[in-house]
Amino acid sequence: MHQPTTIHWIAVKRILSYIKATHFHGLFYQSSSSCLIAYSDIDYVVDRNDRRSTGGYCIYIDSNLVAWSSKKQKGVSHSSTEAKYRQLTQTTATLSWFRSLFRDLRLSLACP
Repeated sequence: MHQPTTIHWIAVKRILSYIKATHFHGLFYQSSSSCLIAYSDIDYVVDRNDRRSTGGYCIYIDSNLVAWSSKKQKGVSHSSTEAKYRQLTQTTATLSWFRSLFRDLRLSLACP
């Protein structure tokens, strides 16, 4: 920000005090193998103006939500099946990234 005002400084101080008070909070995972779980859904052509579908996904490691997304698809799908495949592609790409991360960290996944 080029010209922060008093309101901005108050907000920064509040954020820093929150971080200081909660620095010990976090996500805790068991030392055993974890399982990646994903849910994906699509809302086919709700907006009749641009004809694009809205898709989303949630990815969990065990019961902890670690990734989510909800946005309009870039292209226009000609059927609900095509829209679902587009969304599954996005979800699978994110799942693949998490599997690579687990492999790089030498962590094991219990689920296939």
